[in-house]
Amino acid sequence: MTDEQQPFSTTDGDPQPFNTTGAQQAFIASVNKQYKSNIASSGDGVRALDIPRFSSGILSLDLALGGGWPFSRIALLAGEESTGKTLIALRAASSLKDYCKVCHLHSTRCQCETFTPCTTLFVDIEGTFDPTWATLNGYDLDANTHVRPDYAEQAIDIIDAAIESGTFDLVIVDSLAALTPTKEIEDSAESNQVGLAARLLNKAFRKWVSSLSRVSNKGGAKPPALLCLNQLREKVGVMFGDPRTTPGGRGQLFAASVIVWTKAVKYADDPDKLTAIVELGGVTKKNKTHVPKLTYECKLALKDFGEVCAGHINNEDLLVKKGQQYALIGKDNTDFFFPDLRVGHMRARLREDYDLSTKLWQQIVQLECSVDV
Repeated sequence: MTDEQQPFSTTDGDPQPFNTTGAQQAFIASVNKQYKSNIASSGDGVRALDIPRFSSGILSLDLALGGGWPFSRIALLAGEESTGKTLIALRAASSLKDYCKVCHLHSTRCQCETFTPCTTLFVDIEGTFDPTWATLNGYDLDANTHVRPDYAEQAIDIIDAAIESGTFDLVIVDSLAALTPTKEIEDSAESNQVGLAARLLNKAFRKWVSSLSRVSNKGGAKPPALLCLNQLREKVGVMFGDPRTTPGGRGQLFAASVIVWTKAVKYADDPDKLTAIVELGGVTKKNKTHVPKLTYECKLALKDFGEVCAGHINNEDLLVKKGQQYALIGKDNTDFFFPDLRVGHMRARLREDYDLSTKLWQQIVQLECSVDV
């Protein structure tokens, strides 16, 4: 090895180790200066990339996701028709208003001088948005923005602009299967366009991933969560294995950090023998932010009956179950005091006391997923 190849410098004959830290910092500074962005980092700069989350509004789904939906990532929610995809998206938007736009922390943990609630952009490609049902699920029509694009290219550019602007903290795309390229609209219905929508969507996801990365590296506005809804179709001629697939190409599967598949719902009757309760559920098919292949289940009220209002999701049963499992609930020496440990009493109190249920919810998620939401 020649002198030029020696990894040591000599002073007065004593070998000195090469300054690795200084070389790394010089490289980081050079790269960031050249590209005018904070794309290179180490130490605390890398630790700052830890993924913040916000609650989905459904406790079982929060536990399956690893604490909630991740900010700055793409999540794909797919399933058959009427399996609760739009409902889950509306619940996410409803929960998001309790998080600070500046720090992306829950209002109970926010340290900012002024709390500014997060906002949502709802891109209604299907044209099936129901304001009444959205309001029942806690969606704020005044605080959030609704967009109804005419064609796929317009929707893609609007979503990209929303990401780049930093105005919104959640962008809901409902749905990818309804994106229609202009060529399909302009050409005759007899024209054959093989894979046109899939090629367009693959390009769209590459743009969105790049935009999310650029916003993250700017160091100012925080990138939003992108929640894309899609349908499940069946492949033709599949004899073995699962024939179900998502329309729009495979690019969405690679770009998404989280993929949730919803399952068929079950309906239940209330005491008046009228369909009042629907049981929703699904599985995390992919999760690069937590353990994948976890399931969730919840019950949704479709109509008012008793003390339960239409649109209410029963999180209380799981709160009580997990609270007792982790010894958070009890009569003595517990974090949450209940004079009466009857399940019905605890469930009613948690339903009525939002602050109490929120604190219990946060502690359960912290214990089970090791994250703060």
